[in-house]
Amino acid sequence: MKKLKTIDITPTWESLAPVMIDIIKNPHASFQSTKIAKEELLKMARVADKYIEISSYKDGECVEQYVDLKDSE
Repeated sequence: MKKLKTIDITPTWESLAPVMIDIIKNPHASFQSTKIAKEELLKMARVADKYIEISSYKDGECVEQYVDLKDSE
C-alpha cells in the first residue's frame, strides 16, 4: 500500500501582504475583494500585536505570558 504524502502549500503572510495591498489599491477590484483583503490585513495586525505583547522585555529579559491568540471578534 502506497503511503500518501501531504504537501502544505499554505502561503505566508509575507507573500500575501503585497497582493492584498494591490487589491486594496486597485480601483477596479470588487467591494467584496477589497473588504476581504482589509479584514485579512487587520487580522494579521492583531496577531502581530499579540506577538509583541507576549514577547515584551522587562529588565532585559524576555517575559513570555499566556495570551489568547484567537480572533477577538
